[in-house]
Amino acid sequence: MKVGDRVIGKSSSYKIADKIGTIINIISTIISVEFDDHINGHDCPNNPVQGKDGHCWNCNEIDLELTNQEPKYEIY
Repeated sequence: MKVGDRVIGKSSSYKIADKIGTIINIISTIISVEFDDHINGHDCPNNPVQGKDGHCWNCNEIDLELTNQEPKYEIY
């Protein structure tokens, strides 16, 4: 897995299970993901790339699976 990959949460955690997002940072074994949907998470404040508030979660690789689903885009 690398920064920019699209992933789906496969953890039993209700916050990320079946949620789709994009990897925004990797430090050692911690993978920071910005999910498309608000998950009542955080914004990955200590990462070089800060995500949307409430959309981010720090995960382990075992909790994620690669997907090719395109990101949701918000139109303003």
